[in-house]
Amino acid sequence: EITQADKLADALVSASDKDLEEKISEYQKAKGEHYTVAIAFAVSQMEKERKKKGQDALVNRLVRMTPETLRKFIVVNSPELRRACCLACAMKDDKSHVVDLAGRILDPDEEVVKAARAGLRSLTGEDFGPTPDSNDDEKQAIFSKWKFWISNNRK
Repeated sequence: EITQADKLADALVSASDKDLEEKISEYQKAKGEHYTVAIAFAVSQMEKERKKKGQDALVNRLVRMTPETLRKFIVVNSPELRRACCLACAMKDDKSHVVDLAGRILDPDEEVVKAARAGLRSLTGEDFGPTPDSNDDEKQAIFSKWKFWISNNRK
């Protein structure tokens, strides 16, 4: 079944370079989750500059969302959406998102892990890793360090 988000994403992907900025701006401001999902779907099909513009728009859209909405999107099936959520959490400067970001240290997508690490560093001033070459056991150990940090830094 083709959803509203699918149709919107297709329109964004097929937009000419000239129309892309306008469409991205429109989607960024529009109300409704399907616009958020559409940007994420579209970005996953874009390359280079177009992809970067879409990624920036997605993060800027998510920064306006409530913590509850970000928590919902940070665990969805789309790596692009999880990555953007991690960056939005950091930009909101809301320490309640530390728990959400710590959970993404174990994400299967390396770009999501990088964004989670950057967000954690930004919100806490701490950096336990992981590095891009960290294996699953090392990521698990880093996740444990974050859980310990969180338990000792609850207000």
